[in-house]
Amino acid sequence: MKIPQEESVNGLAEADLKEAAVKLPVGMTVSPSAANGLDVCTDIPEPGDPGEPERPGGEIELLSARSVKCPNSSKIGTVEVVTPLLEHPLEGSVYLAQQSANPFHSLFALYLVAEGSGVVIKLPGEIKLDESTGQLTADFGKDPTTGEKTGRPEFLPQEPFSELKMHFFSGPRAPLVTPQTCGTYTTSSVLTPYGSETDAEPASPAAGPTSSFTVNSGCNPRSFSPTLTAGTTNPQAGGFSPETVIIARNNGEQNLSGVTLTTPPGLLGMLSKVPLCQEPQAKEGTCGEASNIGETTESVGPGEDPYWVKGGEVYLTGPYNNQPFGLSIVVPTVAGPFTLTGNGGPGREIVRASIAVNPKTGALTIVSGQLPTILEGVPLDIRTINVDINRGEFTFNPTNCEEFHVTSSITSTEGTTATPSSRFQAANCAALPFKPSFSATTQGNGSDRGNGASLNVKVTQQAGEAGIRSVHLELPEKLPARLSTVQKACPEATFDANPASCPATSVVGTGVAHTPVLPVALEGPAYFVFHGSAEYPELVFVLQGDGVTIDLAGETHIVKKTDKLSSTFGTVPDAPISSFEANMPEKSNSALATLTPKGLCGSKSLSMPTTIVGQNGAEVKQTTKVAITGCPKAKVTRKTHKRKRHTKHKPHAKGKKAGRRR
Repeated sequence: MKIPQEESVNGLAEADLKEAAVKLPVGMTVSPSAANGLDVCTDIPEPGDPGEPERPGGEIELLSARSVKCPNSSKIGTVEVVTPLLEHPLEGSVYLAQQSANPFHSLFALYLVAEGSGVVIKLPGEIKLDESTGQLTADFGKDPTTGEKTGRPEFLPQEPFSELKMHFFSGPRAPLVTPQTCGTYTTSSVLTPYGSETDAEPASPAAGPTSSFTVNSGCNPRSFSPTLTAGTTNPQAGGFSPETVIIARNNGEQNLSGVTLTTPPGLLGMLSKVPLCQEPQAKEGTCGEASNIGETTESVGPGEDPYWVKGGEVYLTGPYNNQPFGLSIVVPTVAGPFTLTGNGGPGREIVRASIAVNPKTGALTIVSGQLPTILEGVPLDIRTINVDINRGEFTFNPTNCEEFHVTSSITSTEGTTATPSSRFQAANCAALPFKPSFSATTQGNGSDRGNGASLNVKVTQQAGEAGIRSVHLELPEKLPARLSTVQKACPEATFDANPASCPATSVVGTGVAHTPVLPVALEGPAYFVFHGSAEYPELVFVLQGDGVTIDLAGETHIVKKTDKLSSTFGTVPDAPISSFEANMPEKSNSALATLTPKGLCGSKSLSMPTTIVGQNGAEVKQTTKVAITGCPKAKVTRKTHKRKRHTKHKPHAKGKKAGRRR
């Protein structure tokens, strides 16, 4: 800043500067990277002498002629003042003032300290930020106690100067960031002289000089190619392990706006072991420690040395955004000596996310809310997001060792979408045991004429086994498909819109699954569902519990000559179960019929070829005996009793008569 000075004997001197308000162009903002190693210069009030008002003190000692004691780490630039009153310029430093404890009680303030020829000048200045754009305005000369332009000399002394130079440091910890796009940018000012407004002298008009600069390097459109790194610390199949997700973008790329993440099937968490944080605590970021499942760290700011924000917490919540579960992520908004106010109050920003469960595979999809981009006028410029789910015995690996990927959809603030992925693969699946127990029963009394036949199947597993990938059943010929029910299957479009709207005649049974993952069982109806291109309907169990829905679908095949039915459940979710039971009862729209009008009582045992394949590739083949239940006990007559007793007393009888008795 230059103010020409008239030095001739007969000339009229320039008015002295009373207030200077300098506004930097939009796009030139505070750099979060500057918080690395940053400190502030304090201004702590000290009592004055008896009878005198309190005077500022601290490291700056604003009203004292003594040299300042501000730490070197609070210095962000240099200053030089040229005045006709002194032979040599005054030189010194620009210090960052303590938040709120500065004379203006503002987030940011500066102290200009210049010395020379036995003179010490200390000037406080307020830095104002536009909370939407981050535009900076520096204001020197106002009374910090009232904000009025009183021209008090301790804040901008009425002394002439011809030139004022302020140089802010450059490099990775520079306090300022240049605009992100190329073009010409203008700094404006309002310079008010003494002799204006409330002064007794005739008013002198304010001046408004401007200065422009051009950004002409790196003018290509900003790219957006974030990276994703995700996986578990210990890849042991079925084992517990912390899970880490890291999303990063390069310096100068478009800013992050939102993240959608989908995990591989089988990479799950033991929700039954975590009390869910509910509203309003989840929204306010006040969840209890019992709901904590991990922590976060983030890096913010431009350049090669961004500032790392540590100490974030991740909490598991109840339903959020129409999904059964969610996350409440509490991120500290503290950078060096400064505390910014986020949506959770001073020092806290709350980021929410929903967790959806794929009804066919059980895979999780996590969708974040809008990521913060600016707080109190400070652009965050988020570079890295690191989420570490490290709660003990919570996250566990799949029991399928095929190669999978953690996939993502990441959006930028400029509307660009990137889809980076990270390879994921569990290890040692073959070492997992796989010994599921499978049993089946059918009612055989035939008491409900016209109500078809029933079938109840149950599979159980022990903890630590590989999960079930598929089940193939070939039902006995004496339990054929009931074609009148098959023909009343629910149309695919109706089922996809809402299974509950399917006709009652398509509901053929129920299912219930018990899993250690959830605190409740998954249970619900079984439907026959017709897909347009399929020859036969699917048998779909819609299992629900704790807000989770799993559609367990089995393809069916019917042999036309015998109506013999077989089912293949080929996409069973990779999740541990303790038991699953399916019940298809006798009723007017039963799934199965019986070939004998009086039921199955008295029939020979029924067999059902069964093939169960584990997620680790292990295979169990067996012929499952279908037990016939509900039959009356055979009556024992006196004649039968005598025959049995007579045979017993002649164990060595020979000849044709003995043979006929057997």
